[in-house]
Amino acid sequence: MGGNSRFARILEPGNIGKLKTRNRIIKTASGTSFVEPTGFISDRMIAYYENLARGGVGLLIVESCGVEYPLGVQHPPVQLHLDDDRYIPSYRLLTEAVHKQGCPVFIQFQHAGPWNPTGKLPKRDTRASSTLTAEELPGGRFDVPRGLSHDEIAVYIDIWVKAIERAARAGFDGCEINGSSCHFINTFFSRIWNKRDDEYGPQTLENRARFLSDVIREAKRRTGEGFTITCLYNVAEYGHPRATTFAEGVGFAKYLAAAGAEAIQVRAHDYHHRDGMLQPDRFIYPEPPAD
Repeated sequence: MGGNSRFARILEPGNIGKLKTRNRIIKTASGTSFVEPTGFISDRMIAYYENLARGGVGLLIVESCGVEYPLGVQHPPVQLHLDDDRYIPSYRLLTEAVHKQGCPVFIQFQHAGPWNPTGKLPKRDTRASSTLTAEELPGGRFDVPRGLSHDEIAVYIDIWVKAIERAARAGFDGCEINGSSCHFINTFFSRIWNKRDDEYGPQTLENRARFLSDVIREAKRRTGEGFTITCLYNVAEYGHPRATTFAEGVGFAKYLAAAGAEAIQVRAHDYHHRDGMLQPDRFIYPEPPAD
């Protein structure tokens, strides 16, 4: 470490809940697009993650995986989706390869919701917390969504939890639930999207965090204590008068922790930029964007 004690703890063992890691280096859920167009894990993807584990990383988080297909992905067919039991054996090959290198492995789950970042998604029954008109959309990279009925919310909680159950059966040590950017779950967190008048509405921070909290609670109930559940959400949003403030984002954390999240990772989102603040390196290369 070059004698720099500021970074000495990076190589010390760590833990997330009961999960032990050999160091504190985490490969986040950045993507490869190495999945087969059929939805099965490719040999190339297995080799990629196996080599990262062999290199000594403390925890691998396998890239963004849709809980529903095709509605749950924004990059078909090169995005993972674990929406059917038939994919489990394929994913198990990946987890076994990583575990042989002494490394725990998570998978990140997400649902695209109204986000259409490339503008090339086929016309589909786009869903979100609430119905918005085209004029109400916070930018041009979104499809007009219809809001879920109260009964459909229960259906979608089950869709999320079934995907998490499949991950546990495939040998993953845990998962990261992605409620950030402008994905499906963020349409509950954000007052830009959420216009509901029930217990999932924008009236309180607890209501706004309720969908993700319910997913966490039910996933913990079905998978048991041996499966680690973490979450990712926007701690702040920018570029809109109803954007989530930093204070609100901090306030969400206590509800997610109470639901059983064993770690929390945060992002921010800017509605003026195609990818928000998902890839901040784009803000400075080759030069800052106009906005």
